Amino acid sequence: FETRREAQDTFIMTYYSPCPFANFAQGLIKGCIAYFDEPIEISSTDQSSGDEYVRIFELKRRLQ
Repeated sequence: FETRREAQDTFIMTYYSPCPFANFAQGLIKGCIAYFDEPIEISSTDQSSGDEYVRIFELKRRLQ
């Protein structure tokens, strides 16, 4: 994973791997959000190419 804070309410996580486990990673992220009851929306963009699996996750805190 590579991570960066894009804005105060937005966090970007980029998954890079030769293994196709991006869906598993997304499930773990969603599980953490649910467990800690955080008001966070997650979206993702697949940028895989050839034997390299890449998915960019955007986590955005919802206003309450």
